[in-house]
Amino acid sequence: MLEKSFKLKNIENRYPIVQGGMGVGVSLFELASAVGKKDCVGTISSAILDQLVPLRVGGDRMSNIEAAEREVFDTKQVGGVAAINIMCALVSSYEDSLEGAIKGGVDMVVSGAGLPMNLPSQVKKIVGTNDHDVNLVPIVSSARALELICKKWERQGYRPDAIVLEGPKAGGHIGWSYKQVIEAGADFLKKYDLFDELLKPVLEVAGKYRNDSGAIPVIVAGGVYTYGDIRQALYLGASAVQMGTRFAATKESGFTDESKQLIVEAREEDIVLGDDYWGSPCKLPFRYLKKSPLVDEDRKGNDFCICTTLLGGVGVDNSEKLGTKEFQRGCPEKYVLLPGKICPATGATNYTPMVSTGTEGYRVDKILSVDELVDELVGL
Repeated sequence: MLEKSFKLKNIENRYPIVQGGMGVGVSLFELASAVGKKDCVGTISSAILDQLVPLRVGGDRMSNIEAAEREVFDTKQVGGVAAINIMCALVSSYEDSLEGAIKGGVDMVVSGAGLPMNLPSQVKKIVGTNDHDVNLVPIVSSARALELICKKWERQGYRPDAIVLEGPKAGGHIGWSYKQVIEAGADFLKKYDLFDELLKPVLEVAGKYRNDSGAIPVIVAGGVYTYGDIRQALYLGASAVQMGTRFAATKESGFTDESKQLIVEAREEDIVLGDDYWGSPCKLPFRYLKKSPLVDEDRKGNDFCICTTLLGGVGVDNSEKLGTKEFQRGCPEKYVLLPGKICPATGATNYTPMVSTGTEGYRVDKILSVDELVDELVGL
């Protein structure tokens, strides 16, 4: 059985399991608070919270600050702890989401989909000091990336409170280009094995750039599926694991029942890596199910709205690009199409989901509650 060994500033006596931040709308209050109640760390995805939170609490659309504050506050009230994942690529909402999360009492800010080089300064701008209780946790995919972040953060008077090391088996956004993965072929996952080629050099850098508590804790992610995987990660020197796919397939996940069933029915060959065309805001690839409604029928559907917030020139009016390959499903408005919304470019009124999982998603054979899943993962 796992011990409650994961501790950071303001986070104590938690199992060493962090639920990954999954957008759009997969990891919200319901999932993150349920994970927190089970003595793990639940994570909210900041993506379009300004639209999603009003659907839960009622009322009109909120600002990004208001939405992040409310989602974090409510999650902490129920789960006792709250983390938020804010993608670097979401430039137009990044600082507002950060400010709202801090106002809501967030315990941990996890940031990837790019390197969060200025995160300490952005937090200091909000709270007025580097002496605060918010754990700042960048996502990296290599020792080199961690070294770059540590050097940059040192110039801002701060060192990471922890780091997430995300290996190539993760759902996304993985830190390798589509071309790199394809050219490496079948040997790619072996070449960049999370517990072999990646973890040891990252632990060395984490030991070199120590924070007030000692070596920077490393949280590993990507392909972690079982209790045994968690034990192996801890044995090799990780402080915790981050898991997305297992929590995406829970009753509390924000995926629709239909999307969850697609995960249950998926075979290994159904999980594919998306190229740059498929809407990654940071131009890093992610994995999805071939049978996702959005990509089924040879990608001919046109009832999905990828807005300027999620694709390419963030915060810029990209309406002139409508109809081009890049913005085939684009929209000049700054929202992802939700029920009741009408896309001004296509007239579409339906949100068609893209179902993303890590490489191990095909192993999911049933939908569990968070209670059931955590009991399994900690060895109860």
